[in-house]
Amino acid sequence: MTKLVFKIYIAGLNTRNKESVASFRKACATALPAGSYQIDVVDIVRYPGEAEANKILATPTIAREKPAPQRRTIGDFIESSRATMALNFLIEDVTNQT
Repeated sequence: MTKLVFKIYIAGLNTRNKESVASFRKACATALPAGSYQIDVVDIVRYPGEAEANKILATPTIAREKPAPQRRTIGDFIESSRATMALNFLIEDVTNQT
């Protein structure tokens, strides 16, 4: 499998957003081999051009940037079950390839 690259778009570094990011990182660490993924966090408050350029309409949004095609999911990822569901959605098309 190609290295997975995720971007998490958040609006500010508040406690809730930090918890969402931590929960998604934990889901990845549990489900994916070490070194097989990369997670970048983009705070659209600090970098509004990123949101505009990537057509981010709501936060938090997690986008799988690589491998193509891009996939996105929007929602609250604080609960581990939601973070796991988001991860499964983002990778289901690449893990089901034969």
